[in-house]
Amino acid sequence: MEQVYKILAQIIADTSSPDEAQALISDLFSETERQGIAKRLAVTLMLSNGRSYNEIKKQLGVSSATIARIQESLDKPGIKIAISKVKTDEWAGKLANKFAGALDKLLAKPTP
Repeated sequence: MEQVYKILAQIIADTSSPDEAQALISDLFSETERQGIAKRLAVTLMLSNGRSYNEIKKQLGVSSATIARIQESLDKPGIKIAISKVKTDEWAGKLANKFAGALDKLLAKPTP
């Protein structure tokens, strides 16, 4: 089974776009599995942003035990990678928005 995990990891690593990754996930995992993975990721991100157990339970409909289990795994390398990628994307998006706003202002200035 370890060999199959390595093959799966390589397939995931070789995806070339979000659309390709989404097709892979959709075809390899059932709807229930995809929802479970998505909820785990959402709990992870909410915990990393300082959200409370009650808020997470209310928004996602997960148990305190699930949240606690995920809380214990926040220091694992894969979880850190996921959090880092999301935060990098958020930072890049904010920077791009600021740049676009500055560019719009610059282009909107009338020339003398």
